[in-house]
Amino acid sequence: MAKKIALALLIILAGSLIVTAQQNVARKIYHIEGEPIAAITPIDPDDFYPKLLDSIIIDQINYILYERDCEPLHFRQLMFAVANEQSEYMALMAKDDPNAKLKLPVGERMQAFGGSSEADEITAKINVVKGKLELSYYQMAEELVFRWMSNSKIAALFESTKYRYIGVSSHIDADGKRVFVSVVLGNFRSFNEGMRNRSQLKVPYTEKNMGLDVYDPEVCKRVNRMTNLHEFRDALVIEDRQVYIDMENAKPLQKLLRNNTDALALDILQKEQYDCSLERNILDYNRFNRGVLTKPVKAKKLFKKNLAAKEGRPKAIKTKVADLPPEVDLANSEINLLIVQDGAVCTSVPKSFIYPIKGTYKNNVKLLADTISINSRFGGYKPVPDSADLEFVIPFKGNKADYNEADIEPFLEALEQRDFKILNMSITAYSSVEGSDSVNRNLQRRRAESIVRALEKRQMDSTTTEIITDYNWDDFATDIRSTKYSNLARLNIEQVQDTILKKNLAKELEPILQKHRYARISMRIVYDVTGKNERPFVLRKFSEACDSSDRVLALSIQKLVMKRILTGDYTPDALDEMRIPATPEFAGLAMNDLWLRHRLGQVKDAELKEKISALAEMSPYNEYIAFNDLLIQITYPDGLFKDIGSRLQSGIDRLYSTTLKKETIDKLNLRLQLKTISEVDSITHVRSVKTACVDRIKKIVDVKTESMDNSLKLAELFLDNKDYMLTIKTLEPWVGSTTNMQILLTYVSLCSLFENLMHTAAFDTAMSRIQQIEPETYCKLLSGKGEGFSLRVFENENVKSDYCKYCTGAKQ
Repeated sequence: MAKKIALALLIILAGSLIVTAQQNVARKIYHIEGEPIAAITPIDPDDFYPKLLDSIIIDQINYILYERDCEPLHFRQLMFAVANEQSEYMALMAKDDPNAKLKLPVGERMQAFGGSSEADEITAKINVVKGKLELSYYQMAEELVFRWMSNSKIAALFESTKYRYIGVSSHIDADGKRVFVSVVLGNFRSFNEGMRNRSQLKVPYTEKNMGLDVYDPEVCKRVNRMTNLHEFRDALVIEDRQVYIDMENAKPLQKLLRNNTDALALDILQKEQYDCSLERNILDYNRFNRGVLTKPVKAKKLFKKNLAAKEGRPKAIKTKVADLPPEVDLANSEINLLIVQDGAVCTSVPKSFIYPIKGTYKNNVKLLADTISINSRFGGYKPVPDSADLEFVIPFKGNKADYNEADIEPFLEALEQRDFKILNMSITAYSSVEGSDSVNRNLQRRRAESIVRALEKRQMDSTTTEIITDYNWDDFATDIRSTKYSNLARLNIEQVQDTILKKNLAKELEPILQKHRYARISMRIVYDVTGKNERPFVLRKFSEACDSSDRVLALSIQKLVMKRILTGDYTPDALDEMRIPATPEFAGLAMNDLWLRHRLGQVKDAELKEKISALAEMSPYNEYIAFNDLLIQITYPDGLFKDIGSRLQSGIDRLYSTTLKKETIDKLNLRLQLKTISEVDSITHVRSVKTACVDRIKKIVDVKTESMDNSLKLAELFLDNKDYMLTIKTLEPWVGSTTNMQILLTYVSLCSLFENLMHTAAFDTAMSRIQQIEPETYCKLLSGKGEGFSLRVFENENVKSDYCKYCTGAKQ
């Protein structure tokens, strides 16, 4: 066995450093009888460690509970003793009867060990070898826990707030082939030592059943579903030591007590039973009553002796439930209401209280722009410079050779874009046919070179510049044919030059010749879109996209412009230069323009409704516009919400079938519900409308992910709707970290409606924080005077201990 343990330790040490919470159980070292043993140690039937398996099972159960957001279970010796008896018996009987179970159920065994019958038990058996694989302790525990947690009924026992304590025991059979396991679950009612001190009470609690039967889950299932039982307890009034139930509306009581065998009774608790000097409260958890029990009054008698009609309240009920026993000190007592169904006591309703809560929900839903996301890369447009082939002509003046920027400026102005780079350029400098060849050639080159220099001064350097000089013979021959000198067109250029010179024709032919002196410039350019040049280039491209009805490109360019304006790279007046066609296919771009103008403050809130409504009418299937139209109608409604709410709800419901994200639509939906509730309350309280809104909110929100401020508002809504458990769940995530007394007080007050919740770690934490923040409030809540807890809160040992320690009014 020692070798196997050592091997297991080596395996753990060599394992990965990236470990999940589940793997942590597998990697854990347990100290069993002073010996360190790894969880993954293989099981040796001849040297079995039951305590090791028991501990791993508890850890594995608690790991699953943690994953399911449930509180952990804590080991208690009483539960272990009861479980140990069962597992040992199953292992001993394995050979003769593999399915053997103790004759006594777990409740009776609990009582035999000094507890109450309040417990549940899960049993299992498992082979030591699975196929050819010998299981380790961890593998065996993991398989058992997996079985239980995969079974909804068994998992519900572990997850329930009903149980807080656990005991696990395992035994191996004589053949070493199978392990038998018992798990016993218990709670504060499982411990029953206090019943031994009954005789110490001046007025002992009742031991007679008064003809009542114990709890029957089948009989009581209807009552178990009811969440308003505290209202019946709150309706109890005392007049001259007579206790009445007094309700303005008799129907709830008639609904509760439907059969003649249904009844009400009182269970009177005394402070003496919970005195600080007592280690254990004087109670018997095997009974349905904790204190002095009054005779039950059946439904028929209760309704027959209704006094409300005599008082002029025909819809009400006021009927006597019991006379208070004369020996009971009313000033130091508390009345609990027992509800009986078909003779069985279904529940005991103690004193409780509900602390109100108020909050404001910050629903950050805003207008949507018709882009997937302004900052996303989807369809992102990037300005890419265009290249183009340009050609233009610069005329020359006779005998002028030097040209500067001013001379060529009119031609640059004529270009589509002034800022560009020249990739390559060729200049063909033409001269008229008159003059000597050497002079003309020189003049042509000097003209071309001066143009190059002028362009260079404008930072239009070209990588390649080709200069070509030539006579403009073709133009001359064409033009001269329409004159009296048409014969010159038939001569060669040397003959023409000689004729013009000899006959002195230069001045006469100047109107023709001047047209032939020019430079033809051909260049391949790329536009400069950097820096200040980007904006005019981008806006021009946007216009081109709109003109060609390319909506996808236009949207992509518009998205870039919106980003540039928001980052301050473009000034907002860029929007004025973007002419968006007033057509349905471009309505989304118009919505974007409106969205940004509103964000920049150019469009006021009051103007939005009409503008968005017009876009929605133009393009009814644009989901972004539909979203914004609904949002603006919710924010600035026309008419009462009771009249338009259903139409708005239908519009939001349709959005769920679009490409918009669910969480985006949920925010809008939530805005509608909150607005409806607010409007309904301000006009007239319509419970059905408000309830429907709250039901939708329950489906929309995840209370675990809401902020604390939002949790307050949701809790207010749920509480107003009398959904107490959901209110508790909404506030519970904050009780461990907040100093907000509103949250803490509302949370603990609602726990007073559910006895099991007053025994959870969350409740203990909330009570401890109240004590630290407002000690006086803490003690007042537990004093039994006015609004506050029932005496039964002292069945929580932690609360009782703190009360006795910190509150001066407590008995020591």
